[in-house]
Amino acid sequence: MAPSIRLLIVDDEVSFAKSLAEHLTRCGYAVSVAFDGQQAFQRLEQEQPALALIDLKLPDLNGEEIVHHAKRVSPQTKIIVLTAYHDEGIREGTLRQAGVAGYLYKPLKSLLDLERQIKEAIG
Repeated sequence: MAPSIRLLIVDDEVSFAKSLAEHLTRCGYAVSVAFDGQQAFQRLEQEQPALALIDLKLPDLNGEEIVHHAKRVSPQTKIIVLTAYHDEGIREGTLRQAGVAGYLYKPLKSLLDLERQIKEAIG
C-alpha cells in the first residue's frame, strides 16, 4: 500500500482543526496539526507536507508570514488558505500571486469542496 499523503492543518481554533484532521484522516491522508505559527514553522520544516491548510488569523503570526515561510522551507508544499474574513479580496489576490493553490472561507460550506480543492492542488 502506498504511503499516505501528508497534510498539515494550521489553525488556532482547536475544535475546528481537530475535527478537520479527523475527517481528512478518514479520507486516507496523514494529517498533523499546528495551533500557532511557531508550531507551523516547525512542522513545515520537519514534515515537508504535500499540502498545508493555513488559517490567516493566528495568535502569534499571521497566515501570510506562514505562507511565505512555507514557500522558503518546503517549496513543494501546496497551500490552501482558510479564513473567516470575507473582506479580504486584495489579500486573496496577493496570496494567489505568492503561489497559494486555494482559498476557502470558514465556516466551510462543504467538506466535499475542501476535498476537491486538496485533490486539485496535489494532483
